[in-house]
Amino acid sequence: MYAIIETGGLQFRVEENEKVKVPRLQASPGETFKIPRVLFIAEGDNTLIGTPTLNEAEVLASVMQHGRGEKIVGFKYKPKKKYRRHWGARQDYTELLITKIAHPAFLPTKEKPEVEKVEALKEVPEIKGKMVKPTTLTTGKEKKKVIPPVKKIEKKEKPETKGKIVEKKEEKPKRKILGFLSERKK
Repeated sequence: MYAIIETGGLQFRVEENEKVKVPRLQASPGETFKIPRVLFIAEGDNTLIGTPTLNEAEVLASVMQHGRGEKIVGFKYKPKKKYRRHWGARQDYTELLITKIAHPAFLPTKEKPEVEKVEALKEVPEIKGKMVKPTTLTTGKEKKKVIPPVKKIEKKEKPETKGKIVEKKEEKPKRKILGFLSERKK
């Protein structure tokens, strides 16, 4: 199960027991809190998308530490004008540990039913003279794979040209080259 949260104007994809660095939050290390803006939650093929947020979603995180990121260097200059500007900046961040992702729609179930598989067809049946490929059919939540029948390709007959005279199209005469150019090529 994973969720997409928004904090500090940025969006993060988080999972349980994962550490993530977000822009600095006003919380002390060791404190646990609920992240208010949860945009998306997914578990397997089931997804919930907020409009814009999911109200009943719960993502709990505990603050591990505060820190500063790597230095970002900025530099501007204008050629031939003796204009140079150089600066550096470090972004403050808070490291969070995601402890819980929950939503009432994703309640844990005790046992999930197993999907039964039907054996593949051993014989290849013919339907109205067309061959059909064997397929494996499944029941349950899995998608059924349907393969259309294979079409027979009929060969087109070529027109016979034996014994017949085929007229060739006349080629257009080539352009005459100017006098001084024709002398060089000879």
